[in-house]
Formats: sequence, C-alpha cells, structure tokens
Amino acid sequence: MALKLFKQYEKELKEFEEWISSDPRLPQQIEKLLLLRFLKVCDFDIDKAKELLLINLEHRKKHPVIFSNRDVLDDNFQQTLKTLQIVPMPKNSQKNHKISIFRLVDKDPEKYVYIDVCRTVVSMLDIRFVTVDENELIEGEIGIIDMTGFTFKHVIKCSSNLSVLKAYMKYIQEAAPFRIIQNHFINCSPIMDKFMTFLKPFMKKEIIETLKFHTGVETLYDVVPRELLPNEFGGTAGSIDDFYKDWKMHIESKRDYILNDDNWKLAN
Repeated sequence: MALKLFKQYEKELKEFEEWISSDPRLPQQIEKLLLLRFLKVCDFDIDKAKELLLINLEHRKKHPVIFSNRDVLDDNFQQTLKTLQIVPMPKNSQKNHKISIFRLVDKDPEKYVYIDVCRTVVSMLDIRFVTVDENELIEGEIGIIDMTGFTFKHVIKCSSNLSVLKAYMKYIQEAAPFRIIQNHFINCSPIMDKFMTFLKPFMKKEIIETLKFHTGVETLYDVVPRELLPNEFGGTAGSIDDFYKDWKMHIESKRDYILNDDNWKLAN
C-alpha cells in the first residue's frame, strides 16, 4: 500500500523532498509516509504543508519536555502503557476516518503521571503517522475516550502540569499532521464537567465543537457503527486487549525510529 501511495503522489513528494534537501536546518531522514500526512492534511497545498512541517519541528525543539526521553522500553514509558490503553482500531469508518480508543486500565491516580502520558501519546502519534492505514490516506480522526475510572485526582494530576498541558494541547491542535473530526467521551460521570471547565481555556473553538459526551455508550452507536467498535463497548470488531497487544508490539518495534533525532531535530 505504501509503495502505491508513493507512486500516486510521486510529483508532490519529489517537490517536498527537494525543498527539505535544500534547507540544512531540516532533518533529512523524514519518512515519505509522514510527508504524505502533511500534504494530505493541507489538501496537497505544498506551501501549507511546508509551513505545517516547520511549525511541527519548531514546536518539538521548543518543548523537549514532551519530545525527549521517549525510549519506549524504559520504565516510565512501559508503566504508562500499563496504565492506559490507546488503540487505533483496525477498520476505518465509511468516510475513511481512523477510530482510536483511549481508556484507563490501571485506575490508580498515583500511576497516572501526566508528563509521561503526554510523551506516550505524541510518541504513539509519531508511530501512527508512519504506519500504513487500512485504506488510502485517512480523511480524519475520531477519538473515543472512555472516562470509566477517571476521578478528580486525575484532574489534579493534569492541572498540576500546566506547562506540559499547554505544550501538548498546542501540538495536537496546531502542529500535528491530522484532522480531528470528532471526540466522543463515553461513560461520563459528573467529574466530566469539572474536567472540561479546566480544559476548555486551552482548546480552540473548532476543537470544542468536535466534542460529544455520552453518559453511557449506547448513544455512541448512533454515530459509530457497532461493527467498528470493540467488544468491550458493545461492538463486534474484537477485543481491545487483543488489538492493544499487537499495537504495543508495533510501538516497541519502532524504538529506534522514535529515538533517532535525525527524524525530528531542527538544527540551529
């Protein structure tokens, strides 16, 4: 599939790569599939794709707190992988949107280290962006966030790391090469109101408009068909644990990629 994409967009990729080669400040080993993500999210406007790539690289340089110490095999990273599951589902929606599941596994707030959570999420995204999707290039992202077990102590963990939160939210909203279509929060308790009161000042209006809230999971079926959802959410796509086991192995197989600064580092 990747070779087919590279052939299909050969002209656009060539122009993008030539521009990168002409600027010694830029990392010279950026993978073709990642470049395609930037092109796709910018509707193949090469100038906008260049601008977004620069924003991305500059953000990484400015905020090493979430873009450094990203060894996927170190103790902190592995503990985060045990604390929460972030799983891209194998099948995309009818409109070619990637569906990703987020849920706490270990609900002990003491195990929820927010800076490590942010590092893990951006690392997973970096791996996602160089992993071929089911279809061609996805049109956007649908997040399903299970709030089961999320408590006020978890909110405190987030609020005590405002600089990390700001850096993370800015990256997700302004620098990452993806388009957020919807974010569904399921199994919401009253704590959700407090959490959103805290989060909204850091969110752009267009992101707030993607948020949908469900006290259970049944109303989610009106938007996302059951055949695309995991068994744990009343779907028929298979078990989250099985998908996560495979995804975790894939993450660990990309250790060298994540640790290689030549993929990310913007020179002075």
